[in-house]
Amino acid sequence: MWAILGALPERIEVFVDHAKSPTSANEFFDALYHTKKVIIRLDIGTNYSHRCDSDLALVDMTVNWLAKLPIHEFQFMTFLSIPAEILGVLHLAPLLGSLHLQNVQDCDHVALSECKSLWELSFTELFDDGESPERIAQRLVRVLKGTKIELLKMSLRGGWEEEIPSDFMNFVAVLLQHGLHKQPGPPGYFVCRKLE
Repeated sequence: MWAILGALPERIEVFVDHAKSPTSANEFFDALYHTKKVIIRLDIGTNYSHRCDSDLALVDMTVNWLAKLPIHEFQFMTFLSIPAEILGVLHLAPLLGSLHLQNVQDCDHVALSECKSLWELSFTELFDDGESPERIAQRLVRVLKGTKIELLKMSLRGGWEEEIPSDFMNFVAVLLQHGLHKQPGPPGYFVCRKLE
């Protein structure tokens, strides 16, 4: 494992989805750590997330490594809920600058105000939980309070912003009232920046 990772460039993107066992996952993360790779982005896939639901040893091992690895961007690429234990250590990731979560409820388990480098927060399913867009905007404002987060990115899957423009305008109005301003962003995303 070390020889393979050692031959890779200094800066890498990592996608982890299949782990035969917590031991094999531990060996992989250990090799990443000891070869001193800079992890530009770490994505955890659905299979790995599903395994975490039933394997506490895998969760514990993942928690251990997330607090040590030099991860710049982190995303759970899954529709499954993210274990609270994993979310609870993300503030310890020393270089974490960008965090991708499913919804605003995931923020309840992350000590965002303690994330020293976190400047970007994005959501893939922010508008899928049945709450009104205005209420979601109010929750986002509370989440951002006391953090260093400057940029918010929210997936607009489902096109509700076109179907119910008044709800979308209310969402934007709440963000504007609290110093967040719309920015250009990738297709399918609403992006706003916190202005001092």
